[in-house]
Amino acid sequence: MAWRTILSLVWLVAGGAVAQQFQRASFVSPAAPSIVNVIKNNGGRHVLHGAGVLKPTTALWAKKPKANKAVKGGKIQVKLLKYIEGTGSVGDVVMVSPAFYENKLKKTKSAVPITDEQVLKETAEAENKEAESKDAALELCANLEELESLEIQRKSGPDGHLFGGVQQKHILEELKKAFPKHESMLSAKHVKLASIMDAEGNDVGHDIKNLGEYAAKLHILKDVEAEFKVSVLQQK
Repeated sequence: MAWRTILSLVWLVAGGAVAQQFQRASFVSPAAPSIVNVIKNNGGRHVLHGAGVLKPTTALWAKKPKANKAVKGGKIQVKLLKYIEGTGSVGDVVMVSPAFYENKLKKTKSAVPITDEQVLKETAEAENKEAESKDAALELCANLEELESLEIQRKSGPDGHLFGGVQQKHILEELKKAFPKHESMLSAKHVKLASIMDAEGNDVGHDIKNLGEYAAKLHILKDVEAEFKVSVLQQK
């Protein structure tokens, strides 16, 4: 009987060690599904049952692609980079069909998709830029009105008729020299002389041909104009 008792103890100890080994091996990272063995104690005996599957506790999902916010109701909102007949002008934001965008606008680099957020941002930036331009224009206007006279020297004949004349570009160049701070604004295409009047109130156009005093009006912005005097003197 003693040998049976000893054998039972050995079997029990050995079985417990195996169970502990399988129990330690049963821990698997939830991110990686694995097949593990399950050990159950059946009436003091450790019995190996069939394999079990440890399912991950955290599901792994692929990230969904972000929706194109420029697409609305089956159409694409785009900003035109070129004039497109029947569609719009440069800078216009319009809705077009995906086919029209892919087959024409995109291929010719005539437009780019734009979201509502981008439209709001660009609108705010444009308004800020316009406000800055308006402030600079008003400052230039005030400076011109304070100017006593813009003097320009030219050679002339005995009768005061100029050799070559004074044109709009010459007056603008002299203004840039007088107001270097506003050189960039005075170089803008929309800045031009609206009129030049002689002492008798006659409009001489944009080409002064005689010595004398003139009243000039400069168009700076849509609603900003400044008047100043131009004195064409004999060159010494």
